[in-house]
Amino acid sequence: MFQSTLKSILLRLASTRLSVLGFCLLGVGLPIHHTWQWAAPWAILIPILLLVVNLAISLLVDPRFRCRPALFGFHLCLLLVVILAGWGELSHLHARISVIEGQRFDPAELEITSQGILAPARERLSGIAQGPLSVEYAPGLNRKNTRSELHSAETGWLVVGDDIPFTRDGFRFYTTPNKGFAAVLSWLPDRGVPEAGAIHFPSFPARQIMQSVDWRSPSEEMIQFVLRPPLVDMELPWVLARSSAADVSMVVKTADGQALLHIGQEVVVNGGRLRLDSVALWMGYRVSYNPALPWLLSSALLAVLFMAMHFISGLKHQESKLHVDRNEEAPCQ
Repeated sequence: MFQSTLKSILLRLASTRLSVLGFCLLGVGLPIHHTWQWAAPWAILIPILLLVVNLAISLLVDPRFRCRPALFGFHLCLLLVVILAGWGELSHLHARISVIEGQRFDPAELEITSQGILAPARERLSGIAQGPLSVEYAPGLNRKNTRSELHSAETGWLVVGDDIPFTRDGFRFYTTPNKGFAAVLSWLPDRGVPEAGAIHFPSFPARQIMQSVDWRSPSEEMIQFVLRPPLVDMELPWVLARSSAADVSMVVKTADGQALLHIGQEVVVNGGRLRLDSVALWMGYRVSYNPALPWLLSSALLAVLFMAMHFISGLKHQESKLHVDRNEEAPCQ
């Protein structure tokens, strides 16, 4: 009685109907995964768990797998793909960050776009410094090669780009089309300790006529900075580099008026003075982490190999059967 009940339960769990239900739930979960962050893990993990149980029990109880090793290997790889997809969902991290030349990456400034509940600590990204960068353009604002130098104690200086990532502990840094100028400023208060920081202007040259940003000073005054970028002949090839910022100036607008600042100059504002120390370039990066990806690729390639072996063995079986049938029919002719 117990054995028959257990067998009935296992057959139900291994049924193709449950497989269809699992894939339907996965299809519904994917848009939920990209729409509501709070429901993202469970919208994917529940269907994946259902498919894992369904596939694993099918491999155990379905007699067709015992006499077809290639078919068994294909479904085993398919099971691994589903498990690895769940692992990747739990442990992945996607983020973006922008860094100016000469600055170190601050893990606290990472803007997380999505992450799993088992994502690693972002502190593992400390100790990476941004070096010189340059972006080549063809006529008509057609971006070509991006060259960005990053430094860490374990790797030294490395050149990365849009398709050449900087890797560290499974994290991958890719440059993005977002880059531009940054004003390095010093806040010199009438009372208190001076502070230094940087203000990122909008991406250049995509928004070259909108190079302005608002900033609230420590004295609670709203200040607008308007950058006067270098003039670029868009009909000729050109390069965006640190040298492009050599002749850049900046207009500082307050409620009391406005002033033009060159590098090294100061302007008096409420509560102190602002000094333009330098103008550098900033580069935007997309950061990704998914330890399951290489294993997913290997499992998928193995699945394709096993499926090819299954089809080849099936064709050979059909040919041998046809040959036997012809031999049997020969005496009757």
